[in-house]
Amino acid sequence: MMSVYGAALLVAAGVVGTGILVLPSILAVFGSWSIVGWVVAATMAYSIATIFGRLSKSFKGGAGPVQYIGETFGHNAGFLASWGYFFAMCCSASCAVIAFGQYALPLLGISVDPWVIGFIGLVLLFALSCFSSGSANMILFVLTAIKVSIFIILAIIGMKNIGNYNPDFSTPVTDVFRSASAAMFAFLGIEFASLSSGSVVDPEKNIMKATKLGLFFAAIAFIGVHCAVMFALPNPAASSRPVYDTAMILFGSLGAFVVGIIALISCYSTLHGILIVQANTVKNVSDSGWISRWFGTVNKQGFPWKGAAIFIAVVFLVVNSSSEILKFALLMTTSMVAILYLLSCLVDVKKNGWDFHNVFAILSCLLMLYNVNLVMFISMVIVYLVGFGVKYLHKRAR
Repeated sequence: MMSVYGAALLVAAGVVGTGILVLPSILAVFGSWSIVGWVVAATMAYSIATIFGRLSKSFKGGAGPVQYIGETFGHNAGFLASWGYFFAMCCSASCAVIAFGQYALPLLGISVDPWVIGFIGLVLLFALSCFSSGSANMILFVLTAIKVSIFIILAIIGMKNIGNYNPDFSTPVTDVFRSASAAMFAFLGIEFASLSSGSVVDPEKNIMKATKLGLFFAAIAFIGVHCAVMFALPNPAASSRPVYDTAMILFGSLGAFVVGIIALISCYSTLHGILIVQANTVKNVSDSGWISRWFGTVNKQGFPWKGAAIFIAVVFLVVNSSSEILKFALLMTTSMVAILYLLSCLVDVKKNGWDFHNVFAILSCLLMLYNVNLVMFISMVIVYLVGFGVKYLHKRAR
């Protein structure tokens, strides 16, 4: 069973990962509005975290948002929420796989597609979880504590270049909302503690504390590292490894090597956190009878290996789908998780009535959808239609 600090590290493991490594260059096109966007995104994440903390006191069990939605709006809504969340986390893991490869290549000195290196790492995590889930969890907690500490140190040292920074507010003020919407990708994972509430000591009290504690340290790291990149790099939008390149300027090659290693740890622990949560997501859906119970099979170590294997197979398909998959997967993840968060907020409304917290959280969820275009909308519709088909076939098979 996890303590409040263990659960907070699980939240931080999911939150502090790929986003902090790839978003500074993606958001740099919004100029100085991107810094404001990070602050707005942190506020949005806090409001949504408050809702998850309240709901964890109202529901028993460890299925988190999927359980909240299923018990409130019915099995069909619960299944589609879990289906969309599973696909979204596959896209998120694909971003982590690619980022892992991008940061690993200069350290390894080899020339292959970045996703190959990251995918091998994901498979190794799967093997470790299958044979020793306890050791895997301990590694997750240690790596998370290390990476959050290093990123905060990088952020503090990076502030010394603030005198050389020329603020740029030439882009439209609406870029605050575009950057905040995209920055929310980095905060995805605030639900990890509630998803694992069945493994947390005194969840009614500790889920809220763990979520907010993990979010607090993540927000400091995100905003600080983004500012360090903006202050140090002359053209951050052109960098595929903005954190590594910033470290090269601040610390030289040795320091950049160390930060590169930490970046790999960051991606790896994020992949591990997603793998654990997604394996349990498939098991929870299977145990609910929404899909065949075969998918929820656990091994002797208690790990839902079939759910994890399906997750890895989908990640493989995503990373091989397009050479421009990174930005699309990032936005797809944010948009589909926004729907899960929005439905969870509506559950809170039904449980507790309207108040400031759920109104602000609902507005935050809608803002997460700010960057959805026609292609993204059609892609999301297709994903949910496939989900309908899977559930229909399972019902016919029964």
